[in-house]
Amino acid sequence: STRFAEGRWADAEALYDQALGLAIDVGDDELVGLVCQNQGALASMQGRLRDARSHYLEGIASCIRSGNRRNQATIYNNLGLVCSNLNEWMEAEIYFGRGIEIAEQIEDGAHIALLLVNRATPLIHLSELDRARESLARAEDAARRIDSHQALADVARVRGVLARREGDTEAARRHLAESVRIAAEAGLEYERGEALTELGVLYLEAGRAAEAIPVLRDARTALHGLGASRNVERVERLMAVASGGDGRGSGP
Repeated sequence: STRFAEGRWADAEALYDQALGLAIDVGDDELVGLVCQNQGALASMQGRLRDARSHYLEGIASCIRSGNRRNQATIYNNLGLVCSNLNEWMEAEIYFGRGIEIAEQIEDGAHIALLLVNRATPLIHLSELDRARESLARAEDAARRIDSHQALADVARVRGVLARREGDTEAARRHLAESVRIAAEAGLEYERGEALTELGVLYLEAGRAAEAIPVLRDARTALHGLGASRNVERVERLMAVASGGDGRGSGP
């Protein structure tokens, strides 16, 4: 809604609650699913991740009843992202996997690419690095078929995270720089901000705090302009570490 886009979250939440009640009253499961999806997105933007997960789970149930498989794939992706943000990696991988199954069944290339690249992050944290590489390779193939710059930027970013995990600092830097380039050329500020954040983490972990600071400052500017408050908070924590000069970063 307009109120959501404008950051008027209290107003948006009240309208979503009203819309949900009306949708339930008339038995419109497809509308219930869409409202729950919006409620989940709103809660996630505000950092209320467990509330977001509850909304998404309710949305999945409604989408299953309505038979809307594309919305099912979307919500499974959102569930995976929320669980990733909660560091609940096994649950996240399961939700992404279910979303991939549905997206492949309905031949939705955009969702296939998105879900495959997102699944790589929990796989990295679960130390299933070969499966993460396979997921990223499949995501890149799917992204190139539909010419998705967003997915290609994400693939490069997560490859950078994977290379950093494996201790290959130079490969990580190349992948992250590629992600920044793709995102910048396509005007994808969120993806650019996320790639810059990971580049800042890489510099911090290498003990290069002075190089991390301008990169993180650029990331904060990009993400703040989008209202991505949770992401901005992470960047600011990293900037505080960089300013302290102790060279410690946080994980992906």
